[in-house]
Amino acid sequence: MKDKSLRTVALLFFAALVFACDKAGDTWLVETTDGPMEVSKVVDPTDYDAPISAAPLEKLIKLVGKNLNNVDTVHINDIGLSIPNDAFTLNGALYLRIPYQVPLVRDDLITLRDRQGRELAVPFVVTLPELQFNIDCEYADAGKELVFSGNYYDLYNIDPDDGVIMFGTVPGEILSMTKTAITVRVPVGVPDNCRITLSSPVLPSPLASSTIFRRTGTANGVWLMADLNGNTQAPYPGSLGKFQDGPEDDGTGNMVGPEAVSGTYVRFYGDYPGGWNGDDWSLVYYVPIAGAIPPDVNTARSNYVIKFEAWAGSELVAKSLRFEFTAALSPECCFWWGNEPTFPLNRWRTVTVDAETGLLTGGNPGGIVTDNFRLILQGSEAGFINCAIDNIRFERK
Repeated sequence: MKDKSLRTVALLFFAALVFACDKAGDTWLVETTDGPMEVSKVVDPTDYDAPISAAPLEKLIKLVGKNLNNVDTVHINDIGLSIPNDAFTLNGALYLRIPYQVPLVRDDLITLRDRQGRELAVPFVVTLPELQFNIDCEYADAGKELVFSGNYYDLYNIDPDDGVIMFGTVPGEILSMTKTAITVRVPVGVPDNCRITLSSPVLPSPLASSTIFRRTGTANGVWLMADLNGNTQAPYPGSLGKFQDGPEDDGTGNMVGPEAVSGTYVRFYGDYPGGWNGDDWSLVYYVPIAGAIPPDVNTARSNYVIKFEAWAGSELVAKSLRFEFTAALSPECCFWWGNEPTFPLNRWRTVTVDAETGLLTGGNPGGIVTDNFRLILQGSEAGFINCAIDNIRFERK
């Protein structure tokens, strides 16, 4: 008799599981018939089944309704989901993992088809992230390879097969791609002062950079102080600075220094003694200034920024870079001090400093009036330095 009572209780409990629904939220149903599918709501299973009408890529969502165990195919927009990898049922609810993919046709629907061929369309919006595209280096010669950082390059197929990169009207070449970076080759014939544009079959519209690429000379209010090309000026005696145009043998068979981003650059390399001790500074002495000095660099400094390309082969020890100009009323009148940026190693990048707040004056400043300046890399601690600088310029905002 006791066993019969236990069997009865078990059967009643099982029936309750099969036929009952949660009256408070109606969040799970297990009864399945041959009737058409129904979806009463879409919820977030990771947020106490809160109702939702939109979700980002790779989000797990849950459809609540009837007869969802009969689902045979699932599409979100025009993208089919794999059953049971990306779509599966549990307790009568249908769980979907939104794929990491951009639809070619977007109808903002989840379309279900059951085994009888009946379809059910559920309105639902998949939110797509914007392609993030950063021009880390704004200045490079034709044929050079550059790495542009960002995000979602893989999502939007900005790759060697489908991606298109344009330097103005001149197509470049995408060499490789990861989710957060693309490596490109600067094309021959790239125009000065151009914008870079990315496109692909799945990118809704071409994305143009807000940064102007490869500004040279004095075009568009840019004053290139020193391009260093062909420079034969000797560094200051005892300094760690050197002019070069590519990797060089350090005397032990090791090639040191980066590939040039644009002709000759200044490389600082060696064991830096640290401190603030005159000749112990790592400096290049009297770099010739290129071209005429725009008058408003002195009279309207707030109109300009200072830019230069920088490269680091190891973590920098030096904590400031100093441009020291020789002026009429003071031998050392204009300085820029700044904490060293967080450099991505072994990659050229453009550094921007506000010309008004970044330049400080000492003594009685007479403005930038001569054709030479000194470039100094200074730090407070001893250590190893391996970095390079090129294309020092004032650029109109």
